[in-house]
Amino acid sequence: MGYSESLFLAFAAATLLAAHRKAWLTAGVLAMLAGLTRPAAAAVAAALAVAVVLHAVRTLARCRPRTVALTLTAAALFGCWYGAYMLTAWHYTI
Repeated sequence: MGYSESLFLAFAAATLLAAHRKAWLTAGVLAMLAGLTRPAAAAVAAALAVAVVLHAVRTLARCRPRTVALTLTAAALFGCWYGAYMLTAWHYTI
């Protein structure tokens, strides 16, 4: 039986690096993969959500409203998906 800590750490570090480089789609996919390996990825998802919101607030004056809306919608959809995933995992582990 393999351990998933190293895979989770690789995905979490790659998520934060992609968020730092403002590659939001890549960061979202990597956060999803981190969530599939360990339930502790909720912290990674929260950090990514905070980074997206801070980036959207900082660039609100310079960006078109459609771009900001799409970014926030993508973050909200990821949050909903991850919440549903965590509830399902919780349901099956009880």
